[in-house]
Amino acid sequence: MGKGKKTPSGETVEHRISFEVQEKLEEFYTGGQVQVSKDGEHLFTSCGSAVKALHIGTGVVDRCFEEEEDTVICFVLSPDCKFLVVSWRSQQLKLYQWKVESGEGEGEKGEEGKEEEKTEKMKRGKCARSWKPLQGAVVAMAIDPTSTLLATGSSSGIKVWDCVRHYCTHNLRPSGGLVGLLTFHPDPAHLTLFSSTAADTSIKVWDLKSSRCVSVMRGHVSAVTSVAFSKDQRFMISGGRDKVLHVWRLPHYSLHKTLPVFEAVEGLVILPESGESRRSGKKGPVDSLTVATAGDKGVIRVWDMVTGTMSHSLDPLPRPQSTSHQLGMTKEKDGEGEGEEEVPQVYTDLQFSGSRGELVGVTYDHSIIFYDVATFTRQKQLLGYCDEILDMRFLGGPAPRLAVATNSEQVKVLARGGSLDWQLLHGHSRVVLSIDAFVPPPPLRPLLVSSSKDHTVRVWGEEEEGSDGRSSEFICKGVGSGHTEAVGAVAFGRMSGSFVVSGSQDCTIKLWSLKPLSKWNKGEQPVKLPTKYTQLAHDKDINAMDVSPNDKLMVTGSQDKTAKLWNVSDGGLVGVLRGHRRGIWSVQFSPVDQCVLTASADTTLKLWAVNDCSCIKTFEGHTMSVLKAVFITRGMQIASSGSDGLVKIWNVRTNECVTTLDQHTEKVWSIASSEDGNWLASGGADSLICLWKDVTEKVVAEEQEARDRQILQEQELSNYLQQRDFVQAVGVAINLDQPFRVYTILSGSRCTLTLASRPVTVYTLWGNVRPGRTEMLQNNMV
Repeated sequence: MGKGKKTPSGETVEHRISFEVQEKLEEFYTGGQVQVSKDGEHLFTSCGSAVKALHIGTGVVDRCFEEEEDTVICFVLSPDCKFLVVSWRSQQLKLYQWKVESGEGEGEKGEEGKEEEKTEKMKRGKCARSWKPLQGAVVAMAIDPTSTLLATGSSSGIKVWDCVRHYCTHNLRPSGGLVGLLTFHPDPAHLTLFSSTAADTSIKVWDLKSSRCVSVMRGHVSAVTSVAFSKDQRFMISGGRDKVLHVWRLPHYSLHKTLPVFEAVEGLVILPESGESRRSGKKGPVDSLTVATAGDKGVIRVWDMVTGTMSHSLDPLPRPQSTSHQLGMTKEKDGEGEGEEEVPQVYTDLQFSGSRGELVGVTYDHSIIFYDVATFTRQKQLLGYCDEILDMRFLGGPAPRLAVATNSEQVKVLARGGSLDWQLLHGHSRVVLSIDAFVPPPPLRPLLVSSSKDHTVRVWGEEEEGSDGRSSEFICKGVGSGHTEAVGAVAFGRMSGSFVVSGSQDCTIKLWSLKPLSKWNKGEQPVKLPTKYTQLAHDKDINAMDVSPNDKLMVTGSQDKTAKLWNVSDGGLVGVLRGHRRGIWSVQFSPVDQCVLTASADTTLKLWAVNDCSCIKTFEGHTMSVLKAVFITRGMQIASSGSDGLVKIWNVRTNECVTTLDQHTEKVWSIASSEDGNWLASGGADSLICLWKDVTEKVVAEEQEARDRQILQEQELSNYLQQRDFVQAVGVAINLDQPFRVYTILSGSRCTLTLASRPVTVYTLWGNVRPGRTEMLQNNMV
């Protein structure tokens, strides 16, 4: 393993024998609450049975607060960022330490043990206290500015807790049912709590010094969702689903102004004053309040509360597009889409990170978008939940970008650099099943093609200066319609990318010409792609397609257990590959040999000769269906994935599985290899994308270094024995992990006589042992 092999062209290629996980893109937000830490470094999100702390800069989950058999209802982070309180569906409240002392609990463990323990602490978080408040499930919480008092709201009322001394300080009973909103006055001297319930649309003001409601702020006619306070604490802004903003004067709690915003408000924040407002020094009744709102229309709007006008409107979220007019059919005719409703793009929350100067918008489809508050331009977008990963392709570049098809109607493009940034490609109206990429040499830009359950094929091209602030973005340039069922496979021509082939559940294949793309101009609607031919190809669904490196042949794989070779020029059948016992999920031409690779639900991979359609090799090792297989290392190796959750690397010449990569917990639908072969991506039904980096060179160098070190130590041992320095010899033998050699040295007569003439203790021997080898000595003591 690791030896160089020659390709048919005579070029020597090193086999890849070891991969390490460089990045794991896992789910971190599945809906619910989101909160930005005060220092702006972390984003806390609700994710099923856990609250996760995501590092905003890197996009990596730093900490996970999880209860395996429970579900998060709500949570709140203390203003001093020291602890987190989580409400669980089991009606328990748990207080977790957020910042753990680095030296805590390390004890006398070795360096490796310390590192593992530190990593485990970072991932899990530490529960400092757990209690059941006996007021039903808590659905709203707030912590006062001093991080001392915790207010919890449920259907039975409000309770206030002392987080330091761990006891209940107040038991408040507002009328109106379930408490949906709680917030403290920003000045800790006031000891004032604001609350609102689902049935009662008013805002109640509670004086915690007297434990009574001192005011009821009436004005909203629907549920209140958000409140915010001005910097000078003279005004409070409230928003709700009645599509208005109310400005309240404090401390009189009187309604000062009402501003209609014409959408249900799900989140609002008060923005810092601009430099111009500060220089003018104007002092009006509302000073220069600027409020940003987000809601059910999918637009973040900025309002000037002095003039009552909208000063900015950020780009709206793209809405799902219907392709029924392109298909010439209705949903009722389609059958599969009958009864489906279009889900609108809406914001579910809006946060503000003062330290970063960014607005954070949360959408219904689990996207989190960051906007610069000074320029109102988009900075980046994170995806909290991808659902099942169905297909992936690398798009080239020094830090390879990755195109991903998930169980949704958008194609997702991941840009990797200093931090993660996703672009969502909107166009398909139903789930995208397959994608492929054509990556030409620079300065030409890559093309992307996708196929979907909406019966269409779409071609996307990369354009400079994206409309949303990106340096570039992918735009749909062409649409191909004509299939009558879901399109499950698609592939580019490999030489020039001048055509696309597709295969569908209607058992046909089509070849689409991309010549009309040359007439497309930026800002125009996608052009219609013409078909050169349509061919009835299989008896069952077509799952996979590929085009040969010289663009002369294409191969299809189907649920009918066969793969077929076709002429690209006229769609004529060249040959049938028979031998699999179950449906075929993946096909690919070798980049260097005249052979085809297939992967099947019968747990095997097969290599077929193109000239006579005979089976050359069969690879066995997966225990369940093989779902994807690709050539790597310039055709000298194969990477495969299956329903067993494993990724395997095979040597083509020897049929040997050289390594198995195990990170997924469910079936792995897709794997992709970067052009240089240094990166491998895997994605599956567990919503996890693993980016693996080839570390073969590093591993081989470490193995060679270990061999050289062992040779030197063997020589040292021989020298010490020759010199009758048995104490040093025992230490070297222990370092070599040779307990029997230690026993032989110590039991020798010459050693006994030598040691008898000088005082030797266990500690003397211990001092010659390399760290990490003492355990072997202890295990073999008699």
